[in-house]
Amino acid sequence: MKPAKAATIKKPTEMRRESDWLSAPGDYQDLIHKLSALDPRLRSRCNKNIHQNIPWPNPNARLVVLESSDGGVNFGPPVHHAPASLMSYLAAAPEPKKGAGAGVSRVFILEGLHPEYIAVLGGHFRMHPSVFVDQERTVVISPFMHQSSDFFTLPAAARTAQHYTMKYYELVGLPPHVLNFRTCCAETGRHIGLTRAKGEFMDVGIVRRKCTVWRQRDVNSPDGRWDC
Repeated sequence: MKPAKAATIKKPTEMRRESDWLSAPGDYQDLIHKLSALDPRLRSRCNKNIHQNIPWPNPNARLVVLESSDGGVNFGPPVHHAPASLMSYLAAAPEPKKGAGAGVSRVFILEGLHPEYIAVLGGHFRMHPSVFVDQERTVVISPFMHQSSDFFTLPAAARTAQHYTMKYYELVGLPPHVLNFRTCCAETGRHIGLTRAKGEFMDVGIVRRKCTVWRQRDVNSPDGRWDC
């Protein structure tokens, strides 16, 4: 007879919530979880991107910061930031005092979505997480409320939102072995439209792109300091 194995006690692990996919751990991740009942899209990634094996987080996500001290007319050179250095930069930036001038207006350009960047930007500026979900979604029309978002916003909702999303199109050259009607961008999952000429696919496609803009003015700045 084999000796009985000793019972092992597993240590309890922290439960991972559905909405934790969007942001790195912290206060902003907790805020997203609280808001997920009002916006079901926060609970999961775009279902289409999951089926297309689009990587998450985006491994090529990057961010630059532009600063202007003259009301946004002239900007200095772009400064690249990783999530850790961005957090330090925001923490070290002095808050303008009321009546002390405009201070510095800043533009943060984020290319690609990453939970660590989302946690830093969303937490510091108290951004509603729908700004990131609107950018992430690729499904145009869906019968499921937690997926559909890539369509025009109702005017009443658009007037109260902190951000707006613009769509544009980009021409791209494609290699012959990927020419079909189900081609998509490997980083965003967005559809690449193709057409035929004389029965053959053309090697130029049209990519559906998005640009989401969020802006906030500093109420303590008499000259209109802002972050964008």
